[in-house]
Formats: sequence, C-alpha cells, structure tokens
Amino acid sequence: MILRGIIDVGVARIATNNSTLLVNCGGAPSTQLSDIESGPVILRRRSRSAEVQLTQEEGGECIEHSISVGRNVARQLLLRNERRYRVEFDTDTSVMSFFPKPVSRARLPLKIGTPFIEDEDNPIPNVVTLRNNQVLITAGAQVTLGIIGERLLMKHGLKQKHLQIIGSNIFLDPFVQLTPRTAEQLGLSEGNAFMEFNQIKSILRINPGK
Repeated sequence: MILRGIIDVGVARIATNNSTLLVNCGGAPSTQLSDIESGPVILRRRSRSAEVQLTQEEGGECIEHSISVGRNVARQLLLRNERRYRVEFDTDTSVMSFFPKPVSRARLPLKIGTPFIEDEDNPIPNVVTLRNNQVLITAGAQVTLGIIGERLLMKHGLKQKHLQIIGSNIFLDPFVQLTPRTAEQLGLSEGNAFMEFNQIKSILRINPGK
C-alpha cells in the first residue's frame, strides 16, 4: 500500500540516522502518513537513499506535519531545511520517497487594518500595530501556505510589494492581514482570497491570474 501526504523537513544540527515523524497533530488536517509505524525506514529522493531509524511521535497540539532528519542524511538526499515535500510511503518495502513541493495554494481570509488584537480573551490583550511595509500572517496561515523566512514579495496582477512578515500565535484562525495603504497599493479588498506561495522565490500571489 502507498501512503501519501505533505510534510515539512527539519534538519537537525547533528549527524544522526535517527529520524522523527510528527504527523498526529491535533491542529492539522488528517493524513495517511499517520499510519506509518516506527522502525527502520529507507528515505529516498531520486536515485539517492539513506536508511534511518524512524520514530512516529504523538503530535498533540502541533499544527504542521513534519519530519526531522540528521544533517548527514539531509546532505546525502539533498533535502532542504524548512522546505515542503510531497511524500509517498510504501508499506511493503518501508521506502519513503520525497518529491519537491515548493508551491502551496489555499483560499484564506484577507483582512485589512492597521491594529490587530492577538488574544481578545486575555485581560491584557497583545495589540499588534502593522506598518505599511509589513504583513501579518497567522501561524495557521503560514503552515497552510508553507511560508518560511522573514520577508516575501506579494503580487497581485502586475502590482507587487516587498513586505516583512509579522507572525501570530493564533492557530485556529488562519488569515493574512494588510494595512489599508498596502492593500490600496496592491489593489486588494477584504474577503476570502485564493493565495499561492512559492518557497523557492518567496513570492505570495493573491488571486493569481487576475
């Protein structure tokens, strides 16, 4: 049987043949990869392969599916840290194959406004004030779109703007927020929007093709 899913790769600083798979996350969509059992596994990318001791960990309240590999294994397979991959696992051979997935797409709420209250239920809520060179992207939205790094280029049609990413610890309400000025510069209005992020180019397209 072939189990399929999408995971983010994390590269450990040490050289090790132990690998940890974290897919049983309470805050993430269900995945076929949760059926993988702990034990010896062959990781493969193209013609390269490496044998590791895989441990399937309980996810708890995490919101992203991920796998941690040693730097030696990452170097051998040419796997990039904090990059997203499509994975196929053969239960008969215990071979996990990696395929690049640099582009992720989703429809998410696009909000417009300068202030943002991070925790409205807190007696002393944390108020974030966006500047015109910033974009607020909640943790859930960053995971959904595979957004990495501290800056990105946002594009809408022929209009574009470089923005600094401001994160938020809101997990259950993924959205992206711009200041009114930035939204006007890019010709964007509030509401659900189709978004596409390219990890290699760090480009976030809003309603691509429009």
